[in-house]
Amino acid sequence: MKKRYFCIFILCLCIVSLSNTVFATNWVRVGTDEYYIDSDTPIRKGKVLYYWEVYIDTAGHKRLGYYGIDLRNPRGAHLMKGYYYNQDNLLMNEIVRPHGFSVWPGSDMDKAIDLALTYAKEGEPTDTIPTLP
Repeated sequence: MKKRYFCIFILCLCIVSLSNTVFATNWVRVGTDEYYIDSDTPIRKGKVLYYWEVYIDTAGHKRLGYYGIDLRNPRGAHLMKGYYYNQDNLLMNEIVRPHGFSVWPGSDMDKAIDLALTYAKEGEPTDTIPTLP
């Protein structure tokens, strides 16, 4: 009987621990600013690159964005998801209107794309929110 309760306890413990699983994230700095890309998530699918980036302002607030990048020349970016967190990583706002824009050659965004391409793997994109730094 004790063995049965022990097995049920272990099963419940596994279920609870898996539901709160946090995926490790490897944030890599772009240039000298507080601007980072997640090197674990870049996915290339044909002529489109998908990746997460975070910008940390001087107050410690974080702007997290998920981008789809058209790699044809000239490059174009589409912010697909965006979030704004306070210094304690608590969600303050969600960017509700995805939008697209041009990527200027030599800009921080252009440098981030080049860096993300060095980590990109072929596959299907996922928009699972990464762990904040």
